[in-house]
Amino acid sequence: MNSQPFSIERLKGRRVVLVSFINPNAVASIRVLGALSRWWEEYALDGLMVIGVHSPDYDFDRDPAHLRKAIQRFGLKFPVIVDSQRELWKAYSNEGWPAHYLIDPDGRIIFERLGEAGADEVEREILDALERFNGFRRAQPPPQAQPGEDCGLATQPIYLGSRRGGKVIQLSRLKVETVGESRDREVAAAGPWVMEPDLMRATATTGESGAKMRLIYRGAEALGIFSRMGNRLSRIYLKQDTLWLHSGNAGADVRWDAAQHSYIQLAEPRLYYLSKNKSGGMHDLVLIPDDPGTAFHGFEFSNFCLNNYPHN
Repeated sequence: MNSQPFSIERLKGRRVVLVSFINPNAVASIRVLGALSRWWEEYALDGLMVIGVHSPDYDFDRDPAHLRKAIQRFGLKFPVIVDSQRELWKAYSNEGWPAHYLIDPDGRIIFERLGEAGADEVEREILDALERFNGFRRAQPPPQAQPGEDCGLATQPIYLGSRRGGKVIQLSRLKVETVGESRDREVAAAGPWVMEPDLMRATATTGESGAKMRLIYRGAEALGIFSRMGNRLSRIYLKQDTLWLHSGNAGADVRWDAAQHSYIQLAEPRLYYLSKNKSGGMHDLVLIPDDPGTAFHGFEFSNFCLNNYPHN
């Protein structure tokens, strides 16, 4: 996508190549998209080729149409390879998102980095490779990370489904309880749900006996990966700490109905921005789908230094 098909053989002797595995449904990957776009814009004319590789994490993500929407949503201009069968993932022995592989003009991998940390180091390696290739030097040094900032804590990602081994407490109903640090990453479900390899799916959503899910987390933001069956627009209603969300703690995807009840509209399968917080501490987030067939794949969280990334 964003390009006619080409082989890396065509780039030998002509470009320094950065191959980056990206996933628009993983917040750590989303946070590097800004850097990738900047490198593409600043160094493409000086000998750098940036190539994104999308290797899906979820079954719904194998559809290239979803990738095309994500490319548009985040404004990506560099070429992106559709790796739906994970052929490149296996060829590079890749282990996660994001991951960067810097290739010199002779076709050798000269640097690799797994994870979102160290973008400044990746850029220095790019500049060193360009200087060795054609003598390019940047007029001003690249921006450096600012050390010493207290970022606070954030809950580790939560994955649902039997394939991921996600643990969910089954309750007859969700009760208001004290939220302590020892309960971080706890997920509880009430009502009718079915466990599938890649997700948990609500099977009934009416009244008090309908499907509900609660997760306990800490961090600056909570995000969720959701999909649905059929073409009907559905909603997932949200409460945090027993109250409906408001403009001060609602994520970018949250809306409100006529009664000021907060919800996200599930129009397509993707990562949705749910809640945001100005200070640390534990929170409980309750999610109430309004349509049978709504699927919950997992949740991700940001700390207070890493929640500045492109939103939809």
